[in-house]
Amino acid sequence: MIKKIESDKVVINSTAVHIYNFLGDFNNFEKLVPDQVTDWGSSRDTCTFQIKGAEISMKITERKPFTEITVTSDGKTPVAFTMVERLNELSENQIEVQLILQADLNPFYTMILLNPLTNLVNIMVNKLKSLTENEGL
Repeated sequence: MIKKIESDKVVINSTAVHIYNFLGDFNNFEKLVPDQVTDWGSSRDTCTFQIKGAEISMKITERKPFTEITVTSDGKTPVAFTMVERLNELSENQIEVQLILQADLNPFYTMILLNPLTNLVNIMVNKLKSLTENEGL
């Protein structure tokens, strides 16, 4: 059963081009994931990592310049998923970002993973906002 998990929408003081270019390169993603992630490896289009003993692989499968990036699970990832990174330009220097994760979860996995996955996408968008506005990403 496909479950749709949406992050909070965060407004970031930056340009759509800047955020799109950052999110469109997995070499930047390590800065967005929680501390529990280990064994990070990435290229521009793919990444692999471990979290709580599970190996996760992802690849960017579609880029719609400055509005959307689609990421899908790859390899032996235990749960099939798609994550859409949505960018909505509010003004020249302000953008709204939301992550939407669609995961194929059976009822057992839904009970175990729904809250952690919701927390994950929220951590990622909030770290993106923090990095951009506080650390001059």
